[in-house]
Order: sequence, then C-alpha cells, then structure tokens
Amino acid sequence: MSSTSVSAICPGSVAFHLDEKSQMPTTCSSEGFAFCPQGYTCQQQPETTNYYCCAGKDRDGVNDGCPPTQFAYVDNGQVKSCDPFNVEEMSCPTEYTCQWSLANQKYQCCGTRPVRQTKPNKLDDGCSKNQFALVDRRTSQPRLCTAGEDKSCPTGFFCQFSSKRSQFQCCGQSGGCPSRRAAYIAVDGNAQECLPGPDMCADGFECVKKCRENEKMVNGTCIVRVKIAGACHHDEECAGGSKCKKNVCT
Repeated sequence: MSSTSVSAICPGSVAFHLDEKSQMPTTCSSEGFAFCPQGYTCQQQPETTNYYCCAGKDRDGVNDGCPPTQFAYVDNGQVKSCDPFNVEEMSCPTEYTCQWSLANQKYQCCGTRPVRQTKPNKLDDGCSKNQFALVDRRTSQPRLCTAGEDKSCPTGFFCQFSSKRSQFQCCGQSGGCPSRRAAYIAVDGNAQECLPGPDMCADGFECVKKCRENEKMVNGTCIVRVKIAGACHHDEECAGGSKCKKNVCT
C-alpha cells in the first residue's frame, strides 16, 4: 500500500505521494500526461524542473494574461506564443488552446492545468543573475570552457564556474543587445554605451542601437510593435505572433 510524506519536494511543503515499490516520490510529466492517484495533482518542485504527484491542487500556476481560472503554458521560461492561423508550426501542447491575451496583446497557449509555479525570467542556464550562457548549437547546452585559458570563450563571454551545474562555462551579459549577443562590459560592471561610427567599440564589438520595450529590431532598425488590427507593412511589425495581411495585423 502506498503512503504519503511531507517535504519541500512539493509547493508549500504539502504531502507528496510515495511509490510503494521504489519508496521514492511519485514522478509525473508536465506535458499533459500526468497520472497521479486520487487526491493528488502533478506539480512542479520549487526551484527545479522536476514534477511530482502532490496533495491537493497546484494554486501557484502562472495566469499571465489567460482567462480567469486558466493558466499559461510556460516553455523555456517564456509564456508560449501561438498562431491560430498557422497551427502546424505554432500550435499548443495537449490540453492547451490558442487564445488572444488582452493583457499581453498576443496569442498564447492557455489551459486549465498549470505546468509551472513561477514565471522565470529566463531558462536557468547556470550563469549568474543578469547573465546568459553561450549555448553550443551541437548539444543545446552551455558551452564548457577552461578557466585561465586564453580564448576559451568567444569575444564578449567569460569563463565562469557555475555552482548550479558544477562546471566552467561561457557566460555573457546582454546589456540591451539583440537576443543572444553579449555586450561589452566596462570596468564599472555595466554595458558600455557608444555612438555610431567606426572604431567606437573594442575589437570584436560593434555599436548597435538599443530598442525600447515596445520596439523590435528588424534589419538593424527599431520598429514599434503593432497590435492586432493595427496598420502594418511587414510581418515583423506585428505583435503576438500575428501576421501582416493586406496591411493589417491579424
């Protein structure tokens, strides 16, 4: 006969289900195939990406613009966007539907079952706060490096020890640069500001304009994101996964 136990494995230290055979907490999946005994639901262990069968209901799901009583689907630290007109490439996982969010002005995946308890700012890649890891495209994991070795990391990235992953890896700071590009960090620890023109930055860096929160970089120019039903010229202008059709974001 299976039993229960209490630990930080579950949110709020509520009881988790203990598997009779393994005598370990019963694990479950976050992808819509969570089979937990009666009285338990699949919930995420705090500060991890593990899921276990915990007593009661998960009350800490992320709503983030979904209808009341529903939860947003969080993928890699971000609320998953979708496109109701392109379900083959931008569809939602099982048990979630593509809905328009008034709060976020975009289409996103919403459902009745939460998959995460918090909305992380980014995927926990092992780098320090306000930094991001250089991801190796071959392995989709942070690039490893050797401390003290010259050019162990590319320009803009530093070889740092990650206590979370117990390894040396390449980390950088965005400082407002385009996605996945590292900024030049000045002696004061902040991203170095610059003026357009040649030789304005250190070797290996270029001066790039920083866009505002309501803008997006397209071909080197910051353009204002257009809400649905707004006038547009290109798909890139439209927010929330919408497309520019007949000069209107739909």
